[in-house]
Amino acid sequence: MTAFAADDLRLGETRHPARRSILPARLGRALWIAPLILALSVTTIYPTIFLVALAFSKSTLGKPFRGFIGIKNFATTLHDPLFLSAIGRSVGYALSTSLIQLALGFLIALLFASLLKAGRFLMSLVLLPLMTPPVMIGVAWKLILAPPEDC
Repeated sequence: MTAFAADDLRLGETRHPARRSILPARLGRALWIAPLILALSVTTIYPTIFLVALAFSKSTLGKPFRGFIGIKNFATTLHDPLFLSAIGRSVGYALSTSLIQLALGFLIALLFASLLKAGRFLMSLVLLPLMTPPVMIGVAWKLILAPPEDC
């Protein structure tokens, strides 16, 4: 037995004392995500209910909720040939662009994987335009909310 272990035994301590928690572990974990769940609920449930109410009412931009009309809005929209052609074009565009982007992204990833040291540099060059807009937006908001003192 080492001196450290003997000291522990003499003092009546253990190396890994049991952690005592006021709250059970599951409740403690749930409390960590409670603000996230609350924020998501407020930002998704209210707008969803509002939009459903608008869909089932006679509404304009200036005068929402003028009267309940049921599914008449949906029936009118689904029988409009202009709407149906727009949906067809949108679905076609979304599928074609997604497939092209997937194929090009996969080919670029294979190309970068085949290059060893140059691939890392090229990957940085490709990712730089993806990272720049969020940074610029953050700087803009910082300047808007906390302008320099000399302005």
